[in-house]
Amino acid sequence: MKNNLIINKEFNKDDHGQADNKGRGYEIIKKDKDDAVIVSKEGLDVKKGGNIIIGTLNVLASPLKRRHAKHYKDSKFHFAADIIFVLIILGLAFGVYWLRGYIPNRDIYLESSYLSQKIISGRVETFEIVYNNKSEKVLENSILAINLPKNFSLENSVPENIFNKNSNTFALGDLPGGANGKIKITGLVLGEVGNQQALSLILSYKQNGRSRSTLNSLIYNIEGSVLNIELFVPEKVYQGVEFSGKIGLKNQDEKDLDNIELSLNQDIWQLKNIIKIDKIKANTSEEIDFIAINNKEEGSYDFGLSCYLLINNKKLKQSWVDKRITVQKPRFDVSVNTDQEIIKDGEKALFKIVYKNNEEVEVGDVKLSFYSGNKNYEINNFSVVNSSPENSTIGKDSLSVNDLSPGQGGQIDIQANFQKNAKEINQEVYLSAVVDYFFDGQNIKRPINSNRVKVLSNLKIKSAGYYYSPQGDQLGVGPLPPVVDMPTNYWIFWEVENFGNDLENLIVTAQLPENVVWTDSKSLQTGNIQFAQVSRRVIWEVGRIDKISSSNKVGFEVGLIPTKDDVGKVLDLLADIKYSVKDSFCDQEIGGVLANINTNLSFDKLASGRGAVLP
Repeated sequence: MKNNLIINKEFNKDDHGQADNKGRGYEIIKKDKDDAVIVSKEGLDVKKGGNIIIGTLNVLASPLKRRHAKHYKDSKFHFAADIIFVLIILGLAFGVYWLRGYIPNRDIYLESSYLSQKIISGRVETFEIVYNNKSEKVLENSILAINLPKNFSLENSVPENIFNKNSNTFALGDLPGGANGKIKITGLVLGEVGNQQALSLILSYKQNGRSRSTLNSLIYNIEGSVLNIELFVPEKVYQGVEFSGKIGLKNQDEKDLDNIELSLNQDIWQLKNIIKIDKIKANTSEEIDFIAINNKEEGSYDFGLSCYLLINNKKLKQSWVDKRITVQKPRFDVSVNTDQEIIKDGEKALFKIVYKNNEEVEVGDVKLSFYSGNKNYEINNFSVVNSSPENSTIGKDSLSVNDLSPGQGGQIDIQANFQKNAKEINQEVYLSAVVDYFFDGQNIKRPINSNRVKVLSNLKIKSAGYYYSPQGDQLGVGPLPPVVDMPTNYWIFWEVENFGNDLENLIVTAQLPENVVWTDSKSLQTGNIQFAQVSRRVIWEVGRIDKISSSNKVGFEVGLIPTKDDVGKVLDLLADIKYSVKDSFCDQEIGGVLANINTNLSFDKLASGRGAVLP
């Protein structure tokens, strides 16, 4: 019978059992009879013929159990970190395996260079690639792959017969020991000045039946561009005043270039026209005029202009230039204002123009050109009401003022009528002008605007009587023309059209004459209509009318019984017609009086003029 010792392994010396001299603990489950296996502080002693049966030893699982209890149980972070660490190790191992084909081989020479002294964006450049098999072994099926620089436009390659344009590879074939050669690629370099670009090479081949590769990279800086810009601007400009400038753009090389943009440092200066050039031909120059404006405080600022190539929706900076410009505040003061806050649609507005020359020298050729600040209106009537002193000349939409000495000024009052040329809601008008004058050797132009004037909503109320509808249907009842002592019924319609601003609390009222009766027949589209028996007034109320509305309508029937005293007369069916409503945008009441409606029914095409009473 074999001698066996069965133990349960626990890696904790605090557990029950014995510990060896390294602090490892063992719990004895069952002893053998002959003590062929002895556990003591010195360790484990196994005699000949003794066997050890380990019941719960799991070399891989136990460390994980302890790590789970210590780190993973209460926090998933450590578990995730360990997983990531394992993945990194596996990735590195895979990378080493993958790169084993790229082990540097000193016997295989691969080098690249550019032939110019420096790389210039927009210039054609030739790159030379030299390869040499210095080993004694054949490089089988050699292929040179080229990763071209970004935005590089390839034009030709040498030798061309072994070059594949689709894959950018040269098929070099078998290269015996000592084989060498040169390859040249030529093309247009395009990139941002100051940035780096790279030409990358991979020479793939087989040697001794094993796939190998040799790598080479050429990293270079783009040190300039063939595009050059010059800037011509005044040394001094005025705050808020447009000024003119000129840009000289030159293409200094042999290739046409497309999609060029010139832009300013927009936080300080604003261009009035966007400068984009579709194409500039080789070895040519262009002059570009521009208008700019500065709205910063007085001071000295850099006028920075940059030139870009637009490639694949990206801007590649090619050149730039800075000029220092002094900004001053204009001291020829001009203002235009009105005291009116609200006007009716089509009503004239009165504006006051106040000017004064606060410069130390004369201001000449002063001209103010007026236009409507709101593009949905135009000025169709412009006149001078008063000028003090009388030193101005009026044009169709402009004023010219005589030369002004230092300290000289004046006031001009003008009237302007604004005519709507497009529909607009929440209507406002204001007067704009370009102040144009000559001062200090410069022709200065600057815009000014008046304060804004609100325009009341364009409200139209149609009030009409009918015997026949506009479509020819008979609405009324009784004889037409009306006859003495016989009733004739008519229909009255009120219709509201509104455009411009929201309206509130519309009220339309009218008086029924003594010989006219309310039949209580009505057709109501919006609002509420009622008849006051005592006062004999008809009242129509609408709580709200939209800024764009044409669907507010009401109709009602009235009856007329003429007497013998009415023979030959045209009688009123409705009198004293008034309306009132509040313009919400202008916060002002609109009111008016409408014409009486009589039996002549002027809007009824079939019954019009048949209103005189017959006996």
